Amino acid sequence: MSANAVFALNSGALAIGNCTNAALGFVYWWLAARSLSAEATGSASALISMMVLLSQLGEFGLGTLLLGETQRHAERAHGLIIAALLTAFALSALFGSVYCVLAGSLSLLGRFSESSFAGPLFVGGCAITAIAMVLDQALIGLLRSMLTMYRNLVFAIVKLILLAAVVMMRPSMEGVSAVLFSWVAGIAISLLLLLPFAWRYRVRVMRAPDFDLLATLNPKVIDHHLLNISTQAPAVILPFVVAVLLSPEINAAFYPVWMLVTVALIIPAALTTTLFTLAAADPGKLRRHLRFSLVISGACALATGIFLLLFSSFVLRIFNPAYPEIAGSSLRFLGFSLFGVMIKFHYIALMRLRNHMRLASVWLSLAAIFELGMAVAGARIGGLQGLVLGWMLAIFIQATFMSKPILEAGLGADQHSGTS
Repeated sequence: MSANAVFALNSGALAIGNCTNAALGFVYWWLAARSLSAEATGSASALISMMVLLSQLGEFGLGTLLLGETQRHAERAHGLIIAALLTAFALSALFGSVYCVLAGSLSLLGRFSESSFAGPLFVGGCAITAIAMVLDQALIGLLRSMLTMYRNLVFAIVKLILLAAVVMMRPSMEGVSAVLFSWVAGIAISLLLLLPFAWRYRVRVMRAPDFDLLATLNPKVIDHHLLNISTQAPAVILPFVVAVLLSPEINAAFYPVWMLVTVALIIPAALTTTLFTLAAADPGKLRRHLRFSLVISGACALATGIFLLLFSSFVLRIFNPAYPEIAGSSLRFLGFSLFGVMIKFHYIALMRLRNHMRLASVWLSLAAIFELGMAVAGARIGGLQGLVLGWMLAIFIQATFMSKPILEAGLGADQHSGTS
């Protein structure tokens, strides 16, 4: 099979799974918006964002590490994966517990002291989400992206069914708890149902954990983690910022369009993830894969920008007739931010391949602070529209500086050609 065919097959499986998950995710949040109050929907989406962020903190870059190291340590890959899963589970549960304590003492969004059910559910959700994150990336590293696609499909279907069942059978359940329950249970069931497929594809999940190999890779783990957090934290936490600085109701209107942007980012994310995996195994194909990824990502960004410019109000109206009035015209240009974000994704993949992660982490950490600072300043000055414009301005300033190494890497011929 040619190198581009392997690239397209694994990227395609990853993108299809994520896109289907995202499409059903729209139905999921539409059901939440129609069944729950705007305050409950906005609070729930903000808490899901916080849960994902804490899971990323606890995941500690282990998933990204496995993307490159499973091919380099093929004979010990399965033991390394188990060690990474156990570590991510423990750390994420710890971070989730700390947040629950702080949420009560500092009156943050989600005061779990008021419910004996939501707190443990949130902590368990952090831990199990981290497992899913690490396992998905490990499977991509093993070039088993089909399994990641299956798990995402199951998760999307199950969480939707559970939310519908809870809304119909337990209408008295508090809205935030209903969303958390369906979300966490959906991830758990998707992981359990993945086991038979894993054995079929010769992915051994009952191996002893190889903590010794993981320990030798600790410097890379830290580098990957710093790079992941500095890159992903601003986008993940933005709905939480909207809910806290503005209101849960405004976040309820913001979140559907933000989801659409996130869905569109699936394609550049899948391309750059597979780019890193394949170029790590065969650096000579970097330029070819990079050009392919940039063209497809740019087309995706243009299509998303035009779509939201014309139809953002229509999208909001589908979720709730009140959302267009709440959001106004603040979200029309949000889709064009993908041009800046896709540049960032390719820059990160390039820095990982060149083993410049620590240097990139420093710059991207400063960029993350700049992003959130611009978003907060914009929200203070101009509400939701100010937040969106401030965040987009920060994204495009970053992209200007990141473009140079990408253009240099994408020009010229491959070091060697051929197919595998």
